[in-house]
Amino acid sequence: MNWELLVKIIREEATPAEQAAFGNWLESAVENRNTYEAVKARYHTIEQIIAKDTVQEEWEKVMPRLASPAPVAPANRWYWLRYAAAAAVVVLIGVSAAWFLRESQPPASVVTPQLVTIQATRQEKKMVVLPDSSVIWLHYNASVQYDLHTFNKTSRQLQLTGEAFFDVMPAVNKPFTVQTSHLKITVLGTSFHIMTGAGDVEEVTVATGKVNVHGTHIHADVLPLQKLTYHPEIGVAVIGSSTLANATALKDNQLIFYKDNAGSMTAKIEQWYHRKVVVQGDFHHKVALTGSITDNGIREVLNGLGYQAGFTYKMTTDSIFIYPE
Repeated sequence: MNWELLVKIIREEATPAEQAAFGNWLESAVENRNTYEAVKARYHTIEQIIAKDTVQEEWEKVMPRLASPAPVAPANRWYWLRYAAAAAVVVLIGVSAAWFLRESQPPASVVTPQLVTIQATRQEKKMVVLPDSSVIWLHYNASVQYDLHTFNKTSRQLQLTGEAFFDVMPAVNKPFTVQTSHLKITVLGTSFHIMTGAGDVEEVTVATGKVNVHGTHIHADVLPLQKLTYHPEIGVAVIGSSTLANATALKDNQLIFYKDNAGSMTAKIEQWYHRKVVVQGDFHHKVALTGSITDNGIREVLNGLGYQAGFTYKMTTDSIFIYPE
């Protein structure tokens, strides 16, 4: 908008063509109407100030005439004041327009996180390919969550609940971070297993590469074929050795046993299937299981273990009852 034209409109000095152009501009946006009303109000305020100044000016004109017989032609400041007012209004118009434009601008966009949650069920594990081509094998009931807006763009961060195996695609400038209830695991490109939720004890087992683990009172690097066990209630972490088979057991869908007695066998069943195991009676012989069994379903696994260890079983929705033979 031509600011001089806006002043002419306010002073009712515009031609019909100028009035038509002004009308089109006024109706084109709400902000234009707001600007016009604000500037018009400011202009009339200035007009009132000019009127007061003129009264004083006229009095100053009379005073010399009363003091001297010689007429003095007073400088005509009225038109100067008029032009000054117009200039002031133009400045005000610019300020007002800038203010209204600023106010009319939409607020800085706030990107709402678009959280993606992937959940395995109680009956089925799940393999997930992430946007960066990293692969996750989720154990029963496990879940991961990440922000679709930022993952593999500004970062590679996700939240894990439960147990999972990660095969991370290398990306030097984008560390891959897994947050659990108690630990923050950071890698660049490696494969590792995380177990959470078993009495709050958390385990990180590395298959390949190096993993950095950070938590309360702990900051450690875990190397290939090492397992870190973290006890959050006392803030203590223990790093020990592991095997590749143990590290990749979830990915390979294998239950691994090594000289497991009845107690450790039932603990692994309980942890693997998220069901309480209740042993009814005592084993009458020593149990020492070594080997692996493919998870083709809970009944097939229990049938195989029952044959090896000597027990029968019954299942309910939440429990497994084992009866030693």
